[in-house]
Amino acid sequence: MRPALILATLLLGLAGLGAWQLARRTGWLGPGDVEVVRIGHIFLETQPAIDALGRAYEEACRQRGERVRVVQIAVPHRLYASWFITQLLSHDTPEILAIHAGSTNERLARYIQPLGDELAKPNPYNAGTRLAGVPWRNTFAAGLRSSYFDTLLDYYSVPFTNTTTRLLVNLDLYREIFGDRPWPQTYEGFVQLCRETQAYAERTGRKVHPIASSLYHAPVLVRLLVRTQTARLAQEFNLTRTLRYSNTEQTIAWLEGRYSFATPEIRDLMGMTHELAGLMQPGFTQLGREDADMYFTQGHALTLISFSNSDESVRRQIQFPLGVVRVPAPLPTTPRFGRNVPGPAEDKSYTSHFEVGLALNGRNRARALDFLRFATSEQGNRIFAQVARWTPSIVGVEPHPNLRPYLADQAGGFQLGFDLACYDTSRAGEIARIDQANLYLLADARPGAEDRYVAKVLPLYERAMRVDARRDIKEREETVLRNETIGACLDRLASLAGPEAAVHAARRDALWEASLEQEAVARLVRRTLNRAPAE
Repeated sequence: MRPALILATLLLGLAGLGAWQLARRTGWLGPGDVEVVRIGHIFLETQPAIDALGRAYEEACRQRGERVRVVQIAVPHRLYASWFITQLLSHDTPEILAIHAGSTNERLARYIQPLGDELAKPNPYNAGTRLAGVPWRNTFAAGLRSSYFDTLLDYYSVPFTNTTTRLLVNLDLYREIFGDRPWPQTYEGFVQLCRETQAYAERTGRKVHPIASSLYHAPVLVRLLVRTQTARLAQEFNLTRTLRYSNTEQTIAWLEGRYSFATPEIRDLMGMTHELAGLMQPGFTQLGREDADMYFTQGHALTLISFSNSDESVRRQIQFPLGVVRVPAPLPTTPRFGRNVPGPAEDKSYTSHFEVGLALNGRNRARALDFLRFATSEQGNRIFAQVARWTPSIVGVEPHPNLRPYLADQAGGFQLGFDLACYDTSRAGEIARIDQANLYLLADARPGAEDRYVAKVLPLYERAMRVDARRDIKEREETVLRNETIGACLDRLASLAGPEAAVHAARRDALWEASLEQEAVARLVRRTLNRAPAE
């Protein structure tokens, strides 16, 4: 046999072996009597926790005489959207998928199983605990607001964890600069502390800045603080008084001229953004998340904007003691930024995270649903939270001691308002893009930053508001069309005699009511858009 043929045969054999091993690892092959549950996600750092959760579930099944195997498919963040879409089109989709990049209302409606009916039942894996008999949806500490899709009228995911935004503090550096001084409890006290850090760096010649940040970090912290400036405006724009402020309400208010870049609250919002940006290291808008982490871990910053799900990764890289604090938001008594604030602000940073849903094309969907119940039970969530060292999502589950400062402030507070990127940045596509692309203008330390920002952004913002408004209309009208078909089917099922007729009738009525609301809002936005003169 010629060498070239031998080499080709060897390469084909190796490729076949690699494909077989990959298939075994991902559950595409396996013993016929073993049910395989595959979970695809982007959170690579949680792989040991998912493994521990899978082994615990497999053992619980084994004790019932059931053979089950849980396999995870960890996909890099940048590839996940393409991978997710490709998997949805497969006839053998992984049973559980992270609802993240690539998830749209249309894809969820067609390929992901709604969970509303299941969430209304108690989680059987909570039997014998304080959550026994409690509906599954009521066992989540932060609720399921991000799991519920208004346009689809159902829940499409459950969270494994909650995330909170805090500041990590280099305690060695803090004591070096401030001694035993307590951490400030007011917004102006926090700003003064940062100014003193800058003065210390200038006096000693050390390369130290108050806040390590990046284009990823900065908007998160800034929005938690500057939205206090529009809290009263948001209440005025919330015409239905539902306390669930939306991008649509902000769009209508802008098109009607009820606020502009000259509105005092908006000017204060921009001024506060400029002030906070000036406390971060120069050039942060050009940096990525890992750059800010490295800047802090190398001792070049007093604090780092951080999240509960990255706490452990930061701790592994540092040689100094770490503090975790919440940045105090402005109060009505705050000298410069208190006039717009109705009272103490809510801890809005406490939100659901690592949301996963069930693929309709999954091979073992019933088994996957059972695994989700186990994973989000008191026992399962404790395993995940302790191994991953992420904050738990289930009521009563204790986090790792390092994460206790990340738990939500139980005192509550007034609802936050909106920012210039709109309330829900995941839905304000064009406006959010423009806001982020021009954040560097507000980070300019020179006087007049706000005026330069307005001069650049205003014409872009006006066009972007209209683009997002048209997209809002289109999505709502598509929802109405989709619901008409489903509503007709439910109406037919409700007309048939049977034990489920009343259930189908209730779902039909809820769907029709929601469709009427969607259609009415779409018409309102269209009318407002047509009446508003383009600038």
